[in-house]
Parts: sequence; structure tokens; C-alpha cells
Amino acid sequence: MAFDRRPSRSRAIGMTALAAFSLALLASIVPAPSLASRTPSGPAVTISVKPVLSGFDWPVFATSDGDPRRLFIVEQPGRIRVAKKVDGKWRHAGVFLDIRDRVIDPRKELAERGLLGLAFHPDYIENGRFYVVYSRESRDPEKNADVVLAEFQRTSALRADALTRRVLLVVDSP
Repeated sequence: MAFDRRPSRSRAIGMTALAAFSLALLASIVPAPSLASRTPSGPAVTISVKPVLSGFDWPVFATSDGDPRRLFIVEQPGRIRVAKKVDGKWRHAGVFLDIRDRVIDPRKELAERGLLGLAFHPDYIENGRFYVVYSRESRDPEKNADVVLAEFQRTSALRADALTRRVLLVVDSP
């Protein structure tokens, strides 16, 4: 019997979700190095920041689903909002997913809690599946919180259904 080393489609999806979960978890534990330590020796580099959209509630991450006219902004208290580029300017396009009822509000403890990450399935355009990482209250009174990796399904390009949640992994936090 020969062993096929190529990952199956479901294993590839699982590996993608696990990688997204691992990155989000690592980002919550390891502090980012300062920008000064990354500057190469040589001529000075000037960096400027120009706000293009405001009005978010604790934004922690922004990404695209592959369409350069759409941007998904993750808000740590438990919402993912969508922005669309219209006539060269970014505009709010509504709430994509709202799971604030399942997520620990980070403002209560000022901790690295809440909705922490978002990753789109490799075939997201066709199947509409995406993954989020968030913290929730632990069901065990001896523990503080659980970190959850869950899969959701979109209902349209600008909206997802919170009821399609499928929990893939739960990590207990002591």
C-alpha cells in the first residue's frame, strides 16, 4: 500500500484554518518588534499614514476576500464590517458578521480577548466559507476563557449568517 503525501482538500482546509488560528493566537501572545529595530542602516525613510475610513469599534485586523473593491475590518468586540471602494473612495457597506453575543468584550478587562482573527477559505468566492478566532467565557468555572476557531458561511458578498457557525477547535485557557 502506497502512502499519498498530498493533502486532501479537507485536510488542506483544516490546515489553513489551523494556520489562521495559530497566527491569531501567536499574535495575541508575542509582542511585535518596534519599527525602529527594523529600520536598515542607511538613508532615513519617511512613512506617512493617511486615514481613509473611520468609525470602527476597536479595529484589530483588515483583509480582503480577493476582490480589491472590498475590505473586511475585524472589530475586537465581535463584529466584522465591510467597506467598499466606490469611485476611488472607501465607504462603509455594513456589518458582515456580528457575534458580539458570543465574544468576551475586551473593554471589560482591557485584555487580548474578543474577536481576534479572520481567514477566508481558499475557495471562498465559490463556497462562501470563512474562519474566525475569538475568545468566549469558559464553560468551566475554574477557567478564565476559551479560544474558539469557528467556520461560518456568507449569505451574500456583504453579509454572513451567524447561525451557520461550526466550531472546529476550542482551546481552554487556564
